[in-house]
Amino acid sequence: MKFRHAGVLVSDLKRSIDFYTKELGFKVLKEKSLSGSFIQTILGVKGLELTYVKFCLPPDTAPIFELHHWTDTDLVYGLRNKYQAHIALSFEGDLKSFYLKNHDRIKFISAPRRDGNTKILVCFLEDPDGNLIELAEDMKEKTK
Repeated sequence: MKFRHAGVLVSDLKRSIDFYTKELGFKVLKEKSLSGSFIQTILGVKGLELTYVKFCLPPDTAPIFELHHWTDTDLVYGLRNKYQAHIALSFEGDLKSFYLKNHDRIKFISAPRRDGNTKILVCFLEDPDGNLIELAEDMKEKTK
């Protein structure tokens, strides 16, 4: 098996696309709406419509995750537990500087911290819907 993508539920698709593209530098690869018997059958829920957006992180062009926006958000969000999943990204650059520059515009859970005795600097932030995103900077790569 190979990793295909992760899906993240969002309530406002435009706001979330803006966040992931403008704040974090992702590129939209595809946007598509699904309705009818196929999507309802594979998910087992009648009457739902889905719009999804696939993203990549340039310069790579492989899709790494999707935003999912459903027509019946009350039903879908009732099934979600935000602490169950997150997107983890390797951060290239200075994570502390990124945090200091953006902590007033982006909701960080905490400032970047070292992961125990490792040489990895980690922090979590939330997207506009409270989905968790982990940023990890490998400090040993910088000391080589």
